[in-house]
Amino acid sequence: MCGRPTVQCGLKGTQASVAVEFSEHAVHRFIERARPSCDLQTAADEIQRLADFASVSPDRPGWERNGRRALMYLTCGDIAFVLDPARADSERLMATTCLVRGMTPRGDRGREGKACARASTQGRRATPYRRPSPGSLTPEVVDGALSC
Repeated sequence: MCGRPTVQCGLKGTQASVAVEFSEHAVHRFIERARPSCDLQTAADEIQRLADFASVSPDRPGWERNGRRALMYLTCGDIAFVLDPARADSERLMATTCLVRGMTPRGDRGREGKACARASTQGRRATPYRRPSPGSLTPEVVDGALSC
C-alpha cells in the first residue's frame, strides 16, 4: 500500500461492508489535520488501522459543523472522512477529504479573523500590537497632574 489505501469498512447498523478508497487529497488532509508527523506510507498504514474501528454511515458526525453534506461518512471518534461514489467503480466509495473534531469552517473565522480578512481584502494589513519601549513610559507632569 503506497499512499492511497483501500479498506473494507462496515456499514453502520448492518452486517454489510463496503470498499473505501482514499484519494491522495484525503490522505494529505489526514496527515495535515490528524497526524502531522507522518509520511505517506505511515499515514496509509494509520488509515488502515483506523478503518478496523470505523463505520460508514449517511449521518454526519455530531461534532462536524461544516454545512457541506456528503453521501456517506467514514467515522472513527474524532476523525471522519467524507465519502462519495468512486468514479471508476460504483461498488466502491471514495474518501475525498478528512475532517477532524475542532476544525472551524472556513466562513467561521471569529471576530479577529474577520477583521484580518477585511483588512487584507482592502489592501491593508491589520496592525499588530507593539509593546511600548521602556523609555516611552516615563511619567510626565502636566499642569500639576501626573500622566504617562
